[in-house]
Amino acid sequence: MTRRPNRAVIWAVALAALGTAGLGLALGLGLPDPGTAERSFAGLIGLLGCMVAFRWLRGTTDKRGVGTRAIAVDAGRDALSTEAPAVAASKDLARALDLGVETIGAFTQMVLPRLKVLAATKLANTGCSPDDRDRASELLGDGWSLVDPAAPRPADRMSPGVSLARVARLVETLEKMP
Repeated sequence: MTRRPNRAVIWAVALAALGTAGLGLALGLGLPDPGTAERSFAGLIGLLGCMVAFRWLRGTTDKRGVGTRAIAVDAGRDALSTEAPAVAASKDLARALDLGVETIGAFTQMVLPRLKVLAATKLANTGCSPDDRDRASELLGDGWSLVDPAAPRPADRMSPGVSLARVARLVETLEKMP
């Protein structure tokens, strides 16, 4: 099967031939500045090369199905978004806990805000405010040191994080509260 040249390529070759003939004529007639003719010809060839390259690129991306690939990626996002919110949240929390064990910075950024909201909610259900440090410490025990709003931020964010056992004890304490 022979492949027929694209119409844009035919035009580019025709213009290049016409430009070459024009350059030959201009140089043969002895223009006052042959450099001008040569620069014009170089510009024409560069423009034609860009035109052919653009046309070739457009043709190869159409054949490879870049448009259909983008649609498939969007369909994949839609499939992920149909996942139950509780499942997505639990996966996110599991990842955050894993990272929180590794470094205290990850724990502070990803796990601690969630724990503080849970603790504040449970404390509010018992009629206690997180600002009432003595009562909150009594209710949460050792876990209070994790969620204490007045606790200083860690100096070295890359130091080891909080163990899962300690977080689990706090969560168990929170679950037992009304």
